[in-house]
Order: sequence, then C-alpha cells, then structure tokens
Amino acid sequence: MLEIFHDLRSCFRSLRRRPAYAAVSVTILALGLAASTTLFTNVNAFLQRIPGVADAGRLVRVESLGEDGAVRGLSFPDYLDLAAGDESFEGLAAAGLFGGNLRDDHGTSWIWARIVSGNFFSVLGVDMSAGPGFTAAADDPGAVGVCVVSHEFWQRRYGGEDVVGRVVYIDGRPFTITGVAAPQFRTVYAGFHPELWFPYSQFRALRPDRWQAQFGRRDRTSVGAFGRLRPGIDLAAAQAHLTRMAALLDREYPGAEPRRLRVVPAMRFIQRAREAHLPNAWLMLAAAGVLLLVACANVANILFSIALGRRREVALRATLGAGPGRIVRLLLIENLVLGLAAGALGLCLVPPACRWLESFSAPPGVFGVWDAPELMLDFRVFGFALALSIVAGLVAGLLPALGASRRDLVSVLKGHGDAVSGRHRLSARDLLVSFQVALSVVLLVIAGLVLRTFQRAREVDPGFETDHLLTAVVNIRSKQLPDEVGKRFFQQLADRIGTQPGVRVAAVTRTAPFAENQKWTLLGIEGRREPESISFNSVGKGYLDALGVELRRGRPLDDRDTASSAGAVMINEALARRFFPGIEPLGRRLTVPADAGEPERRFEIVGVVADARFIGVLWEPEPLVYFSFLQYGFRSSGGSLVVRSEIDPAAVVPALRRQLQELDPDLALINVQSYPEILRGELADQRSRAELFTALAVIGLTLAAVGLWSVLNLAVSRRSRELGIRMAFGARAGDIAALVIRRGLLSVSLGLGMGLAAALAAGRLVESLLYGVEATDLPSFAVGAATLVAVTIVACYLPARRAAAIDPLESLRRE
Repeated sequence: MLEIFHDLRSCFRSLRRRPAYAAVSVTILALGLAASTTLFTNVNAFLQRIPGVADAGRLVRVESLGEDGAVRGLSFPDYLDLAAGDESFEGLAAAGLFGGNLRDDHGTSWIWARIVSGNFFSVLGVDMSAGPGFTAAADDPGAVGVCVVSHEFWQRRYGGEDVVGRVVYIDGRPFTITGVAAPQFRTVYAGFHPELWFPYSQFRALRPDRWQAQFGRRDRTSVGAFGRLRPGIDLAAAQAHLTRMAALLDREYPGAEPRRLRVVPAMRFIQRAREAHLPNAWLMLAAAGVLLLVACANVANILFSIALGRRREVALRATLGAGPGRIVRLLLIENLVLGLAAGALGLCLVPPACRWLESFSAPPGVFGVWDAPELMLDFRVFGFALALSIVAGLVAGLLPALGASRRDLVSVLKGHGDAVSGRHRLSARDLLVSFQVALSVVLLVIAGLVLRTFQRAREVDPGFETDHLLTAVVNIRSKQLPDEVGKRFFQQLADRIGTQPGVRVAAVTRTAPFAENQKWTLLGIEGRREPESISFNSVGKGYLDALGVELRRGRPLDDRDTASSAGAVMINEALARRFFPGIEPLGRRLTVPADAGEPERRFEIVGVVADARFIGVLWEPEPLVYFSFLQYGFRSSGGSLVVRSEIDPAAVVPALRRQLQELDPDLALINVQSYPEILRGELADQRSRAELFTALAVIGLTLAAVGLWSVLNLAVSRRSRELGIRMAFGARAGDIAALVIRRGLLSVSLGLGMGLAAALAAGRLVESLLYGVEATDLPSFAVGAATLVAVTIVACYLPARRAAAIDPLESLRRE
C-alpha cells in the first residue's frame, strides 16, 4: 500500500513537470468520450422501452399489418374482442389521439390529449403524483367526465397547486381532474407528449358525430393497443395466441383482407419513427466513433512519445534497483490518472451536449413544435468508451517503457537514440499520426458534403415570400357548425384580422403550405378519359396576396365564388404543363366525380398561378388545384389562417388571439408560427447533420493537428543535441526547419491518401442523405484536403521554428 502511495506521489510530480501534455491528453480524451457517448445515447433512445412504466420488459404493443406491410393500429371493435378473449395478456389497453380546446380559470387554450381505455394506467403500471387517476369503471356508459393531467402540464399551467377535483371544460364539456401522472411517465409515443388523458366513454359523449365513423367500424384502424404479458408468456406464445384470435375474428367479421396481427415490444419509438430517424442517428454515431478513434490515437501518440522521451528516467530507475514490474506499475498509474480525469471531464460535457442534440428533434411546424425525446445517459456506453481510451493509452505508454527497461542502460543514459533522420522512415508514432489524418479527412469530406447539402437546401425557392408571413390553425369541430356557418365564421375571422394595425392581408385556407395534412382528390380533366389523383387546397380571398404567389393569367378566387355560384378553380403551372401542354387552360373544366351520395360537380379554370412548393420545401412543385374556400373543400373541423404583416409577425399574434376570443371565447389557436421558423423546421435534418458533422470535423482536425504537433515538438526536444551538432557543422536554420517539416508532411501525405480513399467510400454511404450534391462532389473533397493540409502545415511549422532557433553551443553544453 505504501508503494502505491509513493507511485501516486511520483505520478503527480511527473504530470506537474509536463502540465501542457497532461492537459492536452485529458481534453482530447474528454472530447472524444463526450461526443461518442452523446451520439450513442441518441441511438440508444430509439432502442429503449417506454419510460415511467412498471416492468417495461413485459409491456408490448399489438399492431396490424396491411397487405403492403405498413404498420397500423387496431379497430376499436377488434380491440374490445381481443381484450376480452386473448389469454396471453394480463390486460389490454387502448390509446388514441385527440386535440381540443380546454377552458378553465386561466383562459382557453388548445391541448393535445390521449383518449384511453379506463384500464390504461393500470395495464401500463403508471404511478400518480396526485390523486387516484381513473380505472376501468370510467369506461361505463354514463360515467362522469374524468381526466388525468401530465406532470409537466400541471406544473406549467397550475404551478403545482392542488388540482385534484378541479373541473375543466374540454370543448365545452366538464371534466373533473382525478389525478396527476408521475413525472417519469410522459408518453407512449416519443416526440408527442399529451397534456392529459381521458376515457373513450367521454369521447363518445363529446364527439357523437365522430364516434361511429372513427371507432364504431372494424375497417378503421385508429387505436393503439398496449398489453402486459402474463408471467411465463413470451412474445412467441403471445404471437401464437394473437394469430388464433385473428383467425376467429376473420371468420366472425370478414373484411376486405385477412387480419395480420403481431405483437412487438413496446418501445419509446414506433417502428415508423425508428426507420425514419435511425439511419441518421447511426451515421452520427459512426462519425463519433471515428472521432473517438482519432482521440485515442492522438493520446496514444502523445503518451508513446512521452514514454520514449522518458527512457533515460526509466533506465535511471532500473539502475537504482527498480524492477520492470515497479516501472510498469508507475506508468500504469499515470495513464489511469489521465484516463479518469478525462472521464470526469467528459461526463460533465455529456448533459449539455445531449440538450443540444435534443433541440434538433423538436423542429417547428404548421401544427406546432413537437416535443424532443429526452436523451438519457447510458453509463454502460460511457464506461465502454472510457475503457477503450484507457487501454489505448496504456498500450501506447507501456510498450516503449518495457522496451526501454530491457535496453542497454549505459547506451540509454548516454543519450544514444533515434535521430531525426533524413531517410524519413516512418515510426509507429508517424503511422499513428497518419491514421489520425486519414480519419480526419473522412470527417472533413463528409462535413463538406452535408454542409453543401444544407446550403443547397437553404437556397431552394419555396415559390412564395416567407418573410413577415405567419400561419395559425383553428379547430371548430367542437362547435359542430353547419358548413355554411363555418365558412362564414372563418371568413369573418380573416376579415377582422386583416383590419388590425400592422397586418397587410389575412386569408383563410383549408391547409397551410408545409402542413402535414395535405390532401389529394380524384378529378376528371377535360380532354382525358380517366380521372387523375390531384393535390388540392381550398383558399379564401387574398390568399395569393398573403403568400406573394404570382397570378400568371386569369383572375384570382374571391367573394363571388360561393356555394351558390358557378364552380371556379385556379391551377398551378405544373398542372397546366402536365395536362394542358400547348393548350390554354383558362375556360377548361375539371370535374369532381359523384361520391357517397354527393352529386358530380364541375369547375371552370379561371386562373393560373405560379408554382409554389406546397407539400415541403424540398418537394418539387406538383400539380395543384385551388378551390374556393366558400365553395368547396371546407372541413367541418376547421382551417388555417395565413397572415402577411408589415411589422414583426410576433407583434400581431396578440391581435390574432384577441379577435378569435371576441368571436368565440371557447376557441383557441392551435399554433401561431412564422414561416421563417417553419422553414427552419423543414430543414432541421439537414441543419442537424451540417452542425454535428462540422463540430466533429473541427474537433477531429484539431486533434490530428495537436497529435502531429506533439510528436514533432517532443522529437525536437529529445534531439536538440543532434540538431545542435548539425548546426555546428554548418546546417542552416532553414535546413533544420525543412528537416522537421518534411518528416511531418510525410505522415500527413500518407494519411491524406488513405483518408481520401476512405472518404470516397463513405460518401457512397451517405448519398441518400444528400440534396443537390453528388457523393463525389469535387469541392467537398478539395476543400477538405486543403483545410487539412493548411492546418497541418501550421502544426509542423511551430516545432520546425523551435528547431531552427536552437543555439548549437547551448544545446551541446546541456548535453
């Protein structure tokens, strides 16, 4: 024990003698550990079970599959039959989506909720922070309205005060708060965090018009089902039971296609989300792994060089009686101390890095900002990365020490060692530098590709003016207004907002650009035999002015286009090019076929407008038909507003809310969002890749430069005697500097060649993530290589300048 204490004291003395190298080693390792741990945490989030539930390993999700393999939910009647008859589950719970207006003492606001079965919380095993919640009895017809609020909503809206027993109004219907969910449980679908939960029986009373259409039919798969496996039942047994139940349901209630039910573990992210986000997450993790390798190689090189520089010290210790075991133990302790210090610093960097990464998962959109999934640190990952870095340091530091302890001690003590030879033989340290350079080139090239992708995406013209433009969604389903009354309500709201100070024009539309609920319909086109599936929208007067979309010819839709007037539509140029090539489309007719008792309707093309990107900013403009909002395509659930302001859009938001409250105090805006922010959300994936890869590339480049500098700097320190002798025999300062630079550039050249070849292969792997840029984009490769060469020249220059400034007499006198 006393010897360990002496070794620790010796270790700290040694580190104090080399504070710069100790600090560089710790910082490098900490950056590599933090980056790799953060990005693996991101990947791990897609592979985790639902948090905040009891015994998550036994919680499963029951899904149906379409003929094309698409994952769907269950119909509510099928859910009820499965819940009553499947013997593999302790319980089967259901959850659906709901959005509505909540009114209480704090005013009216829009909330997102989950409609759930009464046994939802008991099946999932969710604890309550306050109140009892509700049970299966809440499903009984005639039960009073009850709800459970989320812990976050409770804190945000009510400040944590006692709310159990308080009555709130959802779409005008009273609900009593019976519980507050525990903070650990927020959602069963990551990215969507409901403010409250209430039973299906209450939805039936709240929306009798939608109940039969949404939950009364077996062909509507609108229910997410969650089951808890009985003890002793595994996934295979549950799947067998479920398959038998599906066959029974097919015989009893045959549908258009046989039921294909499956049971899967209940994960934080559903399969569709994992398939959409995991490729990007794995790519980032691979980049972080490369960075960790660069960091390990860098620290290994520094320790390798330091160990070689300490051969005299090791030889002196051996001469004084220290055995190889004692020497190895001393170096082992030093490396462990460095590794643990790096681990502590890296652990401090992970939480802020995770928060930064979370911000990319919550892009703003037309319907609001989706919640970012929490990234929970997995200490196993951090431990593995730390162990890898420590092992690299141990191997790099111990091998030279072992070699030095076995060498001729007299030769070592006399200072005979390797020289900065003109033959430029590559040592193990030089090869490590080449390895770092190669990995840095890969990161630089990929960063260049994704940066150019982001640049190209930002340069895309959406086809309308986004500055000073905002949108808001209003849902009026709870009012159950007749269509004509609903249309007049929206037009009146748009007219009132348009007269507010700072507002240039306001218009109503069925769907705002870049919303997620774009619609298509079958349209008969004059001159064609078969109807075509065409994207459509319904817009009110002033829509083109609000967006700044140019009318190419004809007239815009306005107040004259009502339900009682002749049908009129506008089309975009993409539709005109596809279906009326070389023909004047004005005056041509489009036909909406008869459907569900509705008669056939004909519309005359009265205007042609410029193309605009309607579905998404990176989607090429598709053929689009604009109907009049007052004439066709109105949704009884509501619509959107687009507002062009003359001042800061944020300044007109209070006026929007005030005008809606004056018209109806039970309604609230779902979301008010400016289009610059929506565009930012549209490009969130490209931005995240650009920022992350740039950060990784800059760190990797810095590490490679530091590694090269440290190796050359230590070489100059160890060989000052040799360099002094060269200068004493007539070598000029420029010759000495060139000698050092040539050695550095040899390692860089080798690494650059290997890195460009590896980057070419890596570019093919990320090709699907690029937009407007080829995987072999020459500027990305050229800029990456040039950046690396410029930085490494600086890294070589500093030691070379130091070598050229050596005083030969002083150097020989010290020796």
